[in-house]
Amino acid sequence: MSPDLFAKFKRFGPTELDQVPVAPGLYAWYAKPQIGAADWARLAGASGEDIGESTFRTLLAKHTSRFAPHSLRVNAHHSFRDTWDGRLRPSVFDNHVAAITKKDLPDADVQSLKYPANSMNRMLASEKQRGRMSALLTGLASPLFSAPLYIGKSKDLHRRVNDHFSDVDKWYRVIQRDAQYRDRLRAVLFEGDRTHNIPDIFATRAIASGFSPDNLEVYVLDVCEALDIRANLALELAEALEWLLNTWHRPILGRA
Repeated sequence: MSPDLFAKFKRFGPTELDQVPVAPGLYAWYAKPQIGAADWARLAGASGEDIGESTFRTLLAKHTSRFAPHSLRVNAHHSFRDTWDGRLRPSVFDNHVAAITKKDLPDADVQSLKYPANSMNRMLASEKQRGRMSALLTGLASPLFSAPLYIGKSKDLHRRVNDHFSDVDKWYRVIQRDAQYRDRLRAVLFEGDRTHNIPDIFATRAIASGFSPDNLEVYVLDVCEALDIRANLALELAEALEWLLNTWHRPILGRA
């Protein structure tokens, strides 16, 4: 990896999007958990239990749930022109989410989920380790160890990224007014219920999955600046690279 080139891949939080360059290039949205000291610091309960552990378990489980696989559209054919249409839904992912909240996970679940129960429980029982995990998740995991939620390209990064975030904020406000609306989004976008006219875009998929504007950050690459080339050549590279990256990595909130 060229350190000089990697340094051109710049991060922008929700309050910094006015600084995104007006230039052709690529962008990638990532998820980042919102974790503060109050989410992991030790706090003694009425019986002396460490409430900080249960709070941190709940936070990790909630963030994990946002990465749930979407259902698959299937159409199966058999002899004499018989066909089967429907949706295949994930049958195990919820067990991964639930495992995080349990101190005493059954051995069968530990084995089937490949869950590091001993390490997870020891980490969660220690205030210092919870703090260290928080630092890793918020300061390092994205983007180095994280898959992007969405990869896109544009001839005008500033306009495109800000349009994305504006849509995310708009649909998040809908959920704030009516919490049940998230279920409607899920049904339309992920379960095939087309009885409501809801656009199938990054913003609606992100909100339906449980993300909020504060969970999102975007990294952009101004290809003109990074490679010192003309705009038409930069856009050519961006369009080709976006197709390759989406084909290889299949971001979970990318276009179906």
